[in-house]
Amino acid sequence: MGKVKMVSSCTKSAQIVKKILLDKTPIVGVVCKGIPYERLDRITLVTVATWSGDVYVFDVKSNSSLMFDGGLMRMLQSVDLTKVFHDCRDSSKTLSRQFGVRLQNIFDTQAVYSLLMQEQDLPARLINVKELYRKYCGHPETVDRSTQQLMSEDSNFWSRRPLSDAMLNAAAADAIPLVPFLFENLNNMMSKGMGTSFQDVCLPFVSPRAKSNPRDETSNTSQRKRECERSPILKLNTSQKKLLKGTVPLNAQSPR
Repeated sequence: MGKVKMVSSCTKSAQIVKKILLDKTPIVGVVCKGIPYERLDRITLVTVATWSGDVYVFDVKSNSSLMFDGGLMRMLQSVDLTKVFHDCRDSSKTLSRQFGVRLQNIFDTQAVYSLLMQEQDLPARLINVKELYRKYCGHPETVDRSTQQLMSEDSNFWSRRPLSDAMLNAAAADAIPLVPFLFENLNNMMSKGMGTSFQDVCLPFVSPRAKSNPRDETSNTSQRKRECERSPILKLNTSQKKLLKGTVPLNAQSPR
């Protein structure tokens, strides 16, 4: 893993954001961390990985002004900069509620992977970003076991200060796979005959629909069940087996 830089100064943050927005390859990987660990009710860190390999961890818990005076909001809302997330639904909702940020120009690797599954006549399922990277790009960055154990046992892990090197590396480990590797692989796969843009695929993840009527949801679930019963998958082919490996159902807790 390369050098991971923590950012807590608005002046430094603004300089970094300006550099990112002017980059000749306007694509970054973004991961939001927060509390509690199991779900994202409050964001405490925003990690950004650049195409060239730089990783910045913005400590918005210690200095919430990074979002405004430090330019993070400008970067996240830029229509000219592609932000690569893995399952941005919680991040999108919490960024909006906590900071008033509306994400723009998002490439969501979970959304694209779900589409790939549906193209193979499989139900959309959730997958961990590291498992997804392992599937298409090789071995991902690893986090030491002691830090993994702390993250699983302490729901307030990402609110602890000061940030240790182990915490910074753990924050970076989920962002590094996003660019360029996962973006390039999934974007190329999606471009081969799917006839849709990643903006169309990812929009529902960024702007989820209003909650549906419970009766409608029950009806839809029953209809999907009947369709599956009418057209069961009797034997999985090699592509389907590869896509299913390492995934969990959509109604399960998002794998981390």
